Amino acid sequence: IQGFARQLSKTELRRPTIEKLLKKKEEDIGYFRDYITKDAIQKSLGMYLESLKNRRK
Repeated sequence: IQGFARQLSKTELRRPTIEKLLKKKEEDIGYFRDYITKDAIQKSLGMYLESLKNRRK
């Protein structure tokens, strides 16, 4: 029973944070999508991937 009580208390303590994250999920996805598709970011990612390819050779 102690383990069960501990699990319940942890769940209750985490509930507000989980609810907050779930509410902002779509907003966060949109922000990430907009950020990752910027030309400067795409260029940086491309250069990074090329450097990884060159390290393997």
